[in-house]
Amino acid sequence: MSESYLKDTVDAVEFENSVSDRELHDSLSATVACFQSLKKSLPADWPHGARYGITVARMADFAKRKEGSRYWHALNLPLCVHAAGAGYRDLKARTLMESLLRVLDGFARDFSAVPGVRKTLEPLWTDSAWNIDPPEIWSVVATAFLAQTYQANGFKPIGFGLKIGEGQKDADIQFRQSNGNVVHVDVEAWHVVRLEGLDPEQARAALQRRVEGKCDSKFRDLPKSELGVAAVVCMAANAHFDLMMKYSSLAGMYLLDERYVGQGGYVYWVGGITDGKSMWVEFFDESALRKRLAEVSKGRA
Repeated sequence: MSESYLKDTVDAVEFENSVSDRELHDSLSATVACFQSLKKSLPADWPHGARYGITVARMADFAKRKEGSRYWHALNLPLCVHAAGAGYRDLKARTLMESLLRVLDGFARDFSAVPGVRKTLEPLWTDSAWNIDPPEIWSVVATAFLAQTYQANGFKPIGFGLKIGEGQKDADIQFRQSNGNVVHVDVEAWHVVRLEGLDPEQARAALQRRVEGKCDSKFRDLPKSELGVAAVVCMAANAHFDLMMKYSSLAGMYLLDERYVGQGGYVYWVGGITDGKSMWVEFFDESALRKRLAEVSKGRA
């Protein structure tokens, strides 16, 4: 059964009496040109190139498949740019899409010289951009936003998608603390959060299991001198979103670009593991994050 929610993306009816593919491409090009750093990071022939498969029919099909999917937040870059266009009639949707593009644009601007930026952004224009199960754009946006937030708090990323220690696993973000310790951050997208009927302790336990699963899969061979952090991005709607808002102990909440987006929320919960022990912090409680990272560093000295 699909969730009901306030419209925040693009409906299939949007394309019923639409323009030609060429006109669509020109419109997308004009909109993305407003985000210069992101535009420079995209392939030169996006969105016109045939390899991207951007057509009116395909965008309509994506929007239609989303309607019958449990992924109520399904989205990709073409639809995001389309809805961010100056002429898009749904102001709420346009505001949200603009905020997502600003996050991606800031990431491309701030880290243009950092290894792995293009690898991080690639799912936006490869075939996987048309996947609804799951919609990958949210993992990309989350990584971009987290990287900028870490940098704003004095932790400058030094790479994206880099290997963890000597193993074969990689992490979405890597930065080095002032004492030289390496920190790996990996995003776990929880696309269909279901917490209705749970009390705060049960809901917190569900989030904890998600974080521990990510830590176990990514950081099992983490070197002793390094720290692994799992950033769980929760897509919560309706009653599940209300529960996360009712119990502030569940997570730190960031309203994209400080704008309320309706009944759907994008909640970032961060847990981590060091020396086999879990650590917890609401990510957007910046002072708590600083304190916890300082404690971990001191304990390893």
